[in-house]
Amino acid sequence: MRKLLLSFVAVALVGAVSAQTQLSRSDFNLDKSKIRVEKSVAPANHRNVVVADGKKNVVAGVNGIASKKLRKLQPVNKAKTPQKVGENEFLTWLGYPESTDGYVNIVGFDLLSQVFGASFLVGQTDYNVASRVSANYAGAKIDSVEIAFSGSVDYKNLKIWFAPYKEVSVSGYTYPDLPLTAAAADYSFDAVVSVPSGSLGFCRYKVPVSYEVPTGGCVIGYSFTAQSSDRAIISWTSDDQNGGYLFSYNTSEGERVWDNFYGSGIGNLTTTVGLDLTNCNAKSVSVGYLGESTALVNKEAENGMVQVTNDGAKSVDNVSYVLTIDGVEQPEKTYTFTVQDSYGQTTVYPLAAGESDYLDFGYVPTEEGLHSLSVVVTKVNGEPNTSENNTAEGSVIALEKAATRLPVVEEFTGTWCGNCPRGFVGLKKLNEKYGDKIVTLAAHWSGGSESIDPMQCNEYYDVLKYYCAGYPSAAFDRIFAGFDPYTNGLYGDSRFDADIIVEVAGESFPSEADLSLTAEWADNDNTQLKVNAVSTFGYDRLDAPYGIAFVLSEDGMTGDTENWLQTNYYTQLNATNYPDFADWIGEDKSYVVMSYDHVVVGAWNALFGADGSVEFVEKGNPVSYSTTLDISNNTLIQNKGNLSLTALLINKNNGVIVNAAQVHLKDANGYNHIDGVKAGETSLEEVARYNANGQRLTAPQKGLNIVKLANGKSIKVMVK
Repeated sequence: MRKLLLSFVAVALVGAVSAQTQLSRSDFNLDKSKIRVEKSVAPANHRNVVVADGKKNVVAGVNGIASKKLRKLQPVNKAKTPQKVGENEFLTWLGYPESTDGYVNIVGFDLLSQVFGASFLVGQTDYNVASRVSANYAGAKIDSVEIAFSGSVDYKNLKIWFAPYKEVSVSGYTYPDLPLTAAAADYSFDAVVSVPSGSLGFCRYKVPVSYEVPTGGCVIGYSFTAQSSDRAIISWTSDDQNGGYLFSYNTSEGERVWDNFYGSGIGNLTTTVGLDLTNCNAKSVSVGYLGESTALVNKEAENGMVQVTNDGAKSVDNVSYVLTIDGVEQPEKTYTFTVQDSYGQTTVYPLAAGESDYLDFGYVPTEEGLHSLSVVVTKVNGEPNTSENNTAEGSVIALEKAATRLPVVEEFTGTWCGNCPRGFVGLKKLNEKYGDKIVTLAAHWSGGSESIDPMQCNEYYDVLKYYCAGYPSAAFDRIFAGFDPYTNGLYGDSRFDADIIVEVAGESFPSEADLSLTAEWADNDNTQLKVNAVSTFGYDRLDAPYGIAFVLSEDGMTGDTENWLQTNYYTQLNATNYPDFADWIGEDKSYVVMSYDHVVVGAWNALFGADGSVEFVEKGNPVSYSTTLDISNNTLIQNKGNLSLTALLINKNNGVIVNAAQVHLKDANGYNHIDGVKAGETSLEEVARYNANGQRLTAPQKGLNIVKLANGKSIKVMVK
């Protein structure tokens, strides 16, 4: 039976990343000055965009749709200038690393065994690694290869080889299916390493007979023998790319296999290839999913964008497109790809082969309501677009006025995750800034059988599956996902800036509905919650694609077993440079006794909301949804007096949290009922409701409500 290295850590892969990050700081990291980073390639498909597009969004792929607003405020890294190699030929250099912003890792089999906790790697000496050249470059001819090596290692039998990229599925996982030896590859040649002892350097090799990239793309591989204790393989950690680190080894059963180390936290191989693109397609740009979004009438849509991908091999400066609104075709326009540097200067920045970016089609709705859109990319650099996938269709909800959104930040964390204190600090900063004007939820998950988080809420798994991009990471109203909950590097990693993502999310997707929530215990044992969520929309729609979800969270959760301790990798930070982390700094704080807040302990239809909870909407007309939530079998809850209930109004067409409302189980007066009734009191049925002026209300109204109960008491309820 195949025992693949990453297969048995796949469930807890981010947990492994945490261990790797900790290890790399002390064991992998070298001074950047020791490697000639300026010689490594930085191709144009690294655009310094904060938004992570690799993570699949549930419906619409809205993650990243406002990427222009979130680009890092620093100069971009440009590709190497094509080098002339013949009378009429030029090479384009591409590969890994893609950024000079990162750090080098140098590993061998023995060290990798520590990183992955895989003892069977110890003692292996046959190295065979590869990185991928995408199908964009089909027809290109590989002329030269550049690889970084260590002068301290005796590389024996070094061979560089090329083969088509193939994959194989094993037990539901997909792995590279590549030659196990250089001799089995399509083409290989012998090479030697020429790097001074004690240093690192790049060796460039002219390919004796140029290799043509096949239709599905290929891999550049190199194999050699070296001591298992050597640090023979050099990688660069910045923005890991899928296919940038393919690794071959013997399993514990002695079977030779390939694994993809993408996402493992050890970066990309430092391999670069020089390509002659003379015979490659240069005029193919495909269009992504447009989905459903929102905008304000007579204002350019902040999210009036569609993702486009350069499927050709050559860079694209501009594309022409035709926008159709409610069936009416608009005049063709041309969009040029640009980027803004740290000085606010905008320059043309071509879309490199395989790169995706957002085409801003500048839609301005003039009438309220739901409008259909389609975008067709007609030309590439002024010539007809050859892509068969050149059209995207979607819709826009145009609003006269946006509802006031209560933002929701869902953080994904674990007690086993040493980087997750950053998430605690991020949520703390968000709550300090916004107070009750934000909802923060901490979704805990285990890192595997050896890394159990006692606060794991299984009912939240669907949300983690689609929106968690690592630990810690966060989703902001499910408009943006894959973000760090503390910093996204807009001002450097030592400065909090997650609030910027909160603001941009709200600007990008104006909310189409208000939401209010009331709840009360339905029984004396406090095991049933009667809830009522009222949504009021700003437009009319018969086929309303909305659902109401409920999330129960708890503050002050504690435990006295080892898995309740929070692992902490920030013990050695400089408090002067990282003042927000002062509570986490100290030699004795590797494992911290915690009181955990905002912990998700229960959820109902958390991903899309309940079917039938919102069936059709009429502008200004409240839509009420009532149900009873059963917590009688909930084993996570520690103290019902510390619970909060959050209602989420979700647009099923794009996965966005349209709005939220939250009520607390315990208020400042010590009430143990969400609306202010003490534990043990009966006759909780509402018999009348009034506003602050004493006027009778027929439904909850924003602001202060005075509720009269059947037991004769009156309580004050603040409806958001």
